[in-house]
Amino acid sequence: MSRTVFILGAGTSKLAGAPLMHEFLDVADDLMHAKGPGETYDDFELVFKGINALRPAYANANVDLSNNIESVFAAFEMARLIRQLGNLTDQEIDGLPKAMRRVIEQTLEKTIQLPVSGEQVLPPRPYQDFADLLKNISKPGDRNPNTASVLTFNYDLCIDYALHFNSIRSNYCLESGATGGLKLLKLHGSLNWAQCPKCSKVTAWRMDQFFSGRNWTLWPETKQVPLNIASQIKQYNHCAGASAEEPFVVPPTWNKTEYHHVLQPVWQAAINELREAEYIIVFGYSLPPTDQFFRFLYALGTVGEVRLKRFCVFDPNTEVENRFKELLGPVVKDRFVFRRMGFQNAISEFNQFLPK
Repeated sequence: MSRTVFILGAGTSKLAGAPLMHEFLDVADDLMHAKGPGETYDDFELVFKGINALRPAYANANVDLSNNIESVFAAFEMARLIRQLGNLTDQEIDGLPKAMRRVIEQTLEKTIQLPVSGEQVLPPRPYQDFADLLKNISKPGDRNPNTASVLTFNYDLCIDYALHFNSIRSNYCLESGATGGLKLLKLHGSLNWAQCPKCSKVTAWRMDQFFSGRNWTLWPETKQVPLNIASQIKQYNHCAGASAEEPFVVPPTWNKTEYHHVLQPVWQAAINELREAEYIIVFGYSLPPTDQFFRFLYALGTVGEVRLKRFCVFDPNTEVENRFKELLGPVVKDRFVFRRMGFQNAISEFNQFLPK
C-alpha cells in the first residue's frame, strides 16, 4: 500500500486544455459549431437536442440543467428509465447516455494538446512536474517501495502519458490482485479503456502497446499534437475479432450501479489505498455536492488502523475548503490543510507537509 495517496480532479488538466465540468458543455457547443468539412457531430446534436428538451424543467425545479454536465447526464439517465423527455423519440432517449459519453470523449481529445519540443512530444503542463514528484517520493530504500498512488476522476490521458514518458509503469488494477507498477486508479473509466464485446472484461490499451506500432508525424513547425487513442479504440482488440465501439467511461453521476461488476476491482483498490494512507493530497477536485460516490468511498475507505497524518487540499476556489471540512470527521479536521492555489503551484508547495 502507499503512504501518500494523490486525488486528482478536473482542475489538474485545466492547463492541458481540458474544460472544467461547468465549462464542458459550452466548449462542446463551440466544437459542434466549428466543425470542418466532412465532420459529423450527430452525438453532439442529439445531446443538445436533449438539453433543449430539459429547459421546461427550469420552471418547476431548481436544478442546473444548462451548464452542469453532471446534472444533465443524470437527467438523461432518468429520462431513459422513465421513457420520457419532451418530444424525443424512444430511440433518441435511449441514445442520449451513449451520445453524452461520446461528446465527453471527443471534447477531451480535441481540447487537450501535447506540447512538442524538437523531436519529442512532452507531457502536458504541469504533468511532467507531477511525474517528477512521484519519482522523488518513491525512491528505493523507503520503508515501503511503493510509497505513492493516484486516484483520479478524470477520463483524460494526461497522467497516463506523463507516466509513460517517464518510464513509470502504471497499474490500473482492472483485475483483482494485480501487482507491480504505480497504482493509477481511474474511478470513472478512461479514454484508453474498452469493454470487450466478447468477454465483457474492461481492459486498457496501454501506452506502450499503442505506441509500439504508431507515432506522430512531426514537422519543424509542429508545436502541439493530440493524443487520439479514443478515436482509434476500434483498432484495439482484447479477444480476437472483437473490438469495442467506444472507450469505457462511467457517467459522473449518482447512478454507477450498472458498472460495479466491471469496476469493482478498481474501486476496491481505491478503498484499500485510502485505508492505508498516511497522507491524502487532493489536487483540483472541488468535491461537488452531486458527487455522493466519493463521499461514501472516502467514508468507507478511511476506516482502518493506519493513522492519517495530513489531509491536504489544493484548489483555487475557497468554497472547496468548506465542502471538505463538512466531509471530514473531527479527528481528521485537526490534520486538514487547505491552500488556495492551482495544480501547478501546488506541486512545488505540498512537500512541506510530508516528512523529510
